[in-house]
Amino acid sequence: SMGRALIAHPTDMPGIIQEFPFGTTYRPMDGSDVEAFVEQCERFVNLSEDLRRLAAPENFLKIMTITEVPSNYGRKDIAHIIKKRCNVVVEPRDVVFRFKRWGRQGDTCYVRCPSSEAVDRCVQEIQELAVPKRAAHGS
Repeated sequence: SMGRALIAHPTDMPGIIQEFPFGTTYRPMDGSDVEAFVEQCERFVNLSEDLRRLAAPENFLKIMTITEVPSNYGRKDIAHIIKKRCNVVVEPRDVVFRFKRWGRQGDTCYVRCPSSEAVDRCVQEIQELAVPKRAAHGS
């Protein structure tokens, strides 16, 4: 069991935690947090299919591994950074995150680039890139 849920309510309800089992955590979420949560759940469900797609022989040398990715980054954030910094267009569906225990997103993702040359270009740029701990949404 993943052990995660999203409860929509228009106001903060700190007393609700007393109704849940011991060890349950609670935090209010804004629109960006909700979007990231839904995307993360979808990615977790599709993880096996995504990994099989990346493992296809034609993708050999086109896969780049990025580590130490902040946990609130999603596929679109990674694709945007790669386009902006490396001038390489990557489809968000070609960014696949690892997951930790209980379905939490890990800090490693695999990216399928259009070519091995694009991987080389991205590796050169990204290894020198300072990444903020939190993605800026709406700016």
